[in-house]
Amino acid sequence: MRLQDLMLSDCLAVIQWYQYLIEVKFIRVLMSQKEEKEEQQNPYDSLGNAKLLLVSIERNIGAWGYLYQQFREDEDEILDILVILQKIASK
Repeated sequence: MRLQDLMLSDCLAVIQWYQYLIEVKFIRVLMSQKEEKEEQQNPYDSLGNAKLLLVSIERNIGAWGYLYQQFREDEDEILDILVILQKIASK
């Protein structure tokens, strides 16, 4: 297999792996923050989940960035996805 094929395969695997995890972690962060605030607890759980969320988003941005470079004919759709991931990361 060529290096380009391996990179593409890795990127697709990353995208598939985090496809649903990002949403789940985002919801978990919000729920944890609410619970910690109500119970006046330290933000241990929400911070841990937020870190996992950011790592997931960063890996996804890298994978989509590679796809953007390889598939210029789909740049509009890929840019839309990258913008959404950036917005989530900045929240």
